Amino acid sequence: MFSVNTHKNYIYLSTVALISLVVFATIYGTTLFIAALLLLLTFILFLKSPELALAILFNGTLIYFYAVYKLGFQTNRISTGAFYGFLAFSFLLAEALLLSKEHANFRLSFVDILFSIFFLLFFLSYLAFSTDNDMAYKKIAYAPLLAVMPYFGSRFLLSEKRIKNFFKYSVFVAIILMPPAFYEHFFNPVLAQKTRFSMYFFENTNVKDNPILFGSTYAVLLIIVLVWMLESGKFTTINPFIIAASAYFILLSGSRGVIISLLTAIIFYFSLISKIKLRTKIYASVFILFTFFGIYKYLLPERLANFYSYSISANALQDSGSSIHMRIVMWEQAIRDFVENPIIGIGTGNSNNRSGFPHNIVLEVAAEFGVLGLLVFISLVYIIVRKAVVFLRNMQLSNSHMLMRLLLVLFIYFLTHAMFSGHMANQFRLYISVGLIACLDNLWRLRLPDRSVNSSVKNSDNFTKEELDVYNCEFC
Repeated sequence: MFSVNTHKNYIYLSTVALISLVVFATIYGTTLFIAALLLLLTFILFLKSPELALAILFNGTLIYFYAVYKLGFQTNRISTGAFYGFLAFSFLLAEALLLSKEHANFRLSFVDILFSIFFLLFFLSYLAFSTDNDMAYKKIAYAPLLAVMPYFGSRFLLSEKRIKNFFKYSVFVAIILMPPAFYEHFFNPVLAQKTRFSMYFFENTNVKDNPILFGSTYAVLLIIVLVWMLESGKFTTINPFIIAASAYFILLSGSRGVIISLLTAIIFYFSLISKIKLRTKIYASVFILFTFFGIYKYLLPERLANFYSYSISANALQDSGSSIHMRIVMWEQAIRDFVENPIIGIGTGNSNNRSGFPHNIVLEVAAEFGVLGLLVFISLVYIIVRKAVVFLRNMQLSNSHMLMRLLLVLFIYFLTHAMFSGHMANQFRLYISVGLIACLDNLWRLRLPDRSVNSSVKNSDNFTKEELDVYNCEFC
């Protein structure tokens, strides 16, 4: 129950908010008043459900870009930054309130330490190699909103129920975008002329569209629905249609990195961590294979099918205008940057002739932070995979294995995708998946009896000695 003081505080804040809105309406008019009121209501909703704000950042940012597009506006750094900032501020404030009440559900982990060290290097490297470099400045500006805050936002969910709700919301925000996506694809003449499909196209901005974001949104939806369906054993009628529609949008986006990453994640799931029956694996694999092949063969526009054919040809590797050739050139330059400055790198944002964008997170880390940063990053990847594997080997935690398998598959997807797209300051989906694995692992560690050397707890009715010894090892 809320205390009397808490009720008074809510009444006070509500009164101040109401008076502010009335004054706002008097000064700026009804339209802006309605917009401010909707913003306030959304903020209140996010305070009550921080996992919703985090899910929108994770898999629903298309909502913002599509809404701006349909309203006839243009995006810019300020408005887009404000959108990300609003989401981050909302879920972090809500989780700070949760942490004050549920602090027993949080314990600092080795993953938190490694992540903090990594981004400490990120900022120190910028200061040490500070140059008049616009990309370095962009990275420094993006990192708090699109790296640090998303990670800790996922770490502070503090309950398995909220993690499950997070995935439900991630599915929901992608599904509600399906009808407008189909509409834009079939009835928007501007988008119909584009080889690679995105739900929006801004005429007067540097970044006019984002087919990769569109394709990745539905790759995430496909992974969540597929793994959830197979792990739970609930084969509802709607799930195959969601998977097929997602596959169509993924291919429609022309995002080859998304397709490779999705294929890697699915193979990883079926071959290494899935415990479903072999027959189910075969059926699911055949369904996915025939769905993608059927869409590619019979439903894709001819120009997009030709685009895919060109992408796997020798010309794509040699043509200087090809994005594949350009990526290879960027990777080679990042390798040269690392070889020339192997210990501490050349500084945040200075790789690839100061473009800071080699389109490969491992090469980017190596080039900009040297061996020191690369060891921290590789250690972070190793520890997070190790934690997930140890979790999955513990049969006493079987009720949560479905969640951990899903998180690990998503981590593999995002890590693979980071080898082709984005830079280390805007890989928020990767960092959210890292934070969620650490969060779920942390929740179960706190429920186990302490079997460390100094502990007085010697036995447990629910866990074997071997399970406890391994699970109480922070580095496992």
